[in-house]
Formats: sequence, structure tokens, C-alpha cells
Amino acid sequence: MAAGETRQRVAIIYDVGLSTLYRKFPAGNMPLMPFMEK
Repeated sequence: MAAGETRQRVAIIYDVGLSTLYRKFPAGNMPLMPFMEK
């Protein structure tokens, strides 16, 4: 598997995970917000 393909897959999984978190915790309620703003 090419490195680029792996990176893209990780990005998609990460994005889906973030979307799920945002759905469960409204933005103002998000304890990890400062950490994720990098």
C-alpha cells in the first residue's frame, strides 16, 4: 500500500471520527476544542 493512500485513509477515518464527536458533543461543550484547533 502506498504511503499516500494510507495518509488519505487515516485522514478520512479521522474526519469521520471528528464528525461523530461534534454530533455527540455540541461545539461549546467540547473539552478537546483547544487541543484540536492546532
